[in-house]
Amino acid sequence: MTAASDTTAAQLESWVPVVNGSDFPIQNLPFGVFVHAGRPPRIGVAIGQMVLDCAAVARAGFLDDCCEPGLVQAARLNALLAAGRPAWLRLRERLSRLLREGGDSRLRDAGAEHFLIPQASV
Repeated sequence: MTAASDTTAAQLESWVPVVNGSDFPIQNLPFGVFVHAGRPPRIGVAIGQMVLDCAAVARAGFLDDCCEPGLVQAARLNALLAAGRPAWLRLRERLSRLLREGGDSRLRDAGAEHFLIPQASV
């Protein structure tokens, strides 16, 4: 199974609460830029009613063997987009594994409140 199909498999479930019919289930982790609490813009992905702060995830070391930290610690998507599809797929696969029920539990164990921000506050 390729990384792309593995991240979109219908049976995947996230430990982050996601209501049925959400535009942002674990199978759809859209990259975007957000601002929160007056801090500089940064890259995140939507999951349910939350935004996963990719810069915080990278700072915690969860992306070290997946991608260059600068790709997600920027205020714009330019470097990430320029890195190309293979980089996007590796990052999406890692984020999916960190967010899925029964996957890599390091993010959850480290305290989700350090990485997840309610969409309503961004």
